[in-house]
This record gives sequence, C-alpha cells and structure tokens, in this order.
Amino acid sequence: MSDDKAPFVFLGGTSTGYDWRKDLIGLLNVNFFNPLVDDWTEEDAKKENIAKGEATMQAYCITPHAIGSYSVAELTASAILNGERTVVLFMDTEDAQFDEHQKKSNTQIKALVEKHSGKVVDDLEEMAKYINDTMGSVSKLSEWARPE
Repeated sequence: MSDDKAPFVFLGGTSTGYDWRKDLIGLLNVNFFNPLVDDWTEEDAKKENIAKGEATMQAYCITPHAIGSYSVAELTASAILNGERTVVLFMDTEDAQFDEHQKKSNTQIKALVEKHSGKVVDDLEEMAKYINDTMGSVSKLSEWARPE
C-alpha cells in the first residue's frame, strides 16, 4: 500500500442477493473499499485490482446467492498471499442456504484459508470485530477513494 493512503479493508465476495456489505460497513471503524458499482466496466475491474493490491486487509463474504466462483479464487489467493490479513465468512441468508454438497466444499475452503493463517469467522459481527481489532480504529469512517 502506498504511504499517501490510509489503511483500508477490501470488501470482496458475493455481489448478488443479500447486501452483506451494507450491514458490515455499519459495524466497521476502519476505512474500506467497496468494489460494487451499478454498471461494471473494465475500468472498474482495474480499480478493484489496484485496491486489492493496496489493501491492508481483505474481507470476503460468500453467500448462496453467488453466481460464479471467482470470489472463492480471490479469497484463496488472498489467504495464501496475505495470511492473517484475510478474513472469510461463508454465510446463509434468510432466503438462501448452502446445500450439503456446498457446505462440504466450504469446509474444505475454510481449512485451506486457515492453513495459510487466514481468519475464518461465523458471522458479520465477528468479521467486523476481527477487522476493527486487527486494523485499529480510524478517526473518521470514510470509503477509500477509488484510484483514478
């Protein structure tokens, strides 16, 4: 991360269905980068990749609403490269639950994350606490400015 930017957490994971980021952001006492935009473009992808590279921490929440599997690849890479600076949550929602096969797969992914010193949590409150405790509190909560 460059010295001219405040520490921040990258919020990766499921981008469809339940808006877990909104609930998590309300619990954070640190800066964050939310990669969600209304109309995804190649420029947004570039900005997201820059933010991932500069983030102090990376947080990933995967829900059954996930359409693709790229977020799982991202969280695995983050755990391998960043260890304890990666926090992961697999979370059922009110309207969608992981099936038994998905739960077995998620258990294996969690074990891989933990093998590389990543943190696996059980809910958004625990995720927020880990992020806040690990990064420390900042004086003003603000979304990190997307790189131009």
